[in-house]
Amino acid sequence: MIGVIGPDRLRTAVTWHDAVDAVSQALISLGTGRVVQPPAVEILMPDSGELHVKGGYIFDSDWIVVKVATGDFPGGPPTGCLLLVDAATGAPRWLLDDRGWLTQQRTAAAGTLATTTFGCPDATTVLVIGTGGLTAALVEAHRQVSPHLDISLWGRDPDRTSALAAELGVTASTDLERAVCAADIIVTATSSRAPLIEADWVQPGTHITALGADTVGKQELPVALLERAGVIVCDNIATALKAGELQHAPPAIQARAIAWPELAAAEPPARTAEAITIADLCGIGAEDAAIAAAALRSIDLS
Repeated sequence: MIGVIGPDRLRTAVTWHDAVDAVSQALISLGTGRVVQPPAVEILMPDSGELHVKGGYIFDSDWIVVKVATGDFPGGPPTGCLLLVDAATGAPRWLLDDRGWLTQQRTAAAGTLATTTFGCPDATTVLVIGTGGLTAALVEAHRQVSPHLDISLWGRDPDRTSALAAELGVTASTDLERAVCAADIIVTATSSRAPLIEADWVQPGTHITALGADTVGKQELPVALLERAGVIVCDNIATALKAGELQHAPPAIQARAIAWPELAAAEPPARTAEAITIADLCGIGAEDAAIAAAALRSIDLS
């Protein structure tokens, strides 16, 4: 018998600090070889719509986790669910009917962890580019984990940007070049298939986390910006080469990419005040496994 846990219970189960800790522990486990994580499966519909299957098993966990997530379908919003299989018996035990919420939480948590890990310690400003479903989570995660940061928002639709910024209590930016030039941290979270910013807008010492490119053809950053970067970090290099920002880069740049799990298990690379750093994140199954387990631990199942 499979138990089903709905979105209302799941939304109160994981705090932002829980989510960031789950992502951090997933990365460390990967870096120390304590994860079984198969390649992601991607189904792209002929016209519009994509389905991703990710998951994995973190050593000593009670659960093997398989996640299905969908997005960009013309007939409905992004959604998804997670199946938790008993690691001792192989029996399916729980279906987390999160409607994509846990995916959103772990993605925003990973973006926030990248900010605190790779951004300059004295950073004070964050620019979030994008007004989709992930934006509110990114703003709240940064607000909870790094409350000292001043957050601004830019989107391609000025009216939508203004309304969302007012709803979230952040500054709406109307001039993207000026906003990029002024930001210490830039987080991109769009479905763009062409670069949104110019490389020379980005100032020395800036950190950029790119979250939107997770499918073949998507792109948020110009290749020239990757060329300028002193450090390029990926949650999964193989996936980034196929679906992330690295898919658009020449081999010389691709060869410079560093796996974040390897750094998480050791020390992040030393950065200078002038270095530009980029985190090219596509999302990994170990993070889904970690946040699903964290959610289940927090719920009274009696």
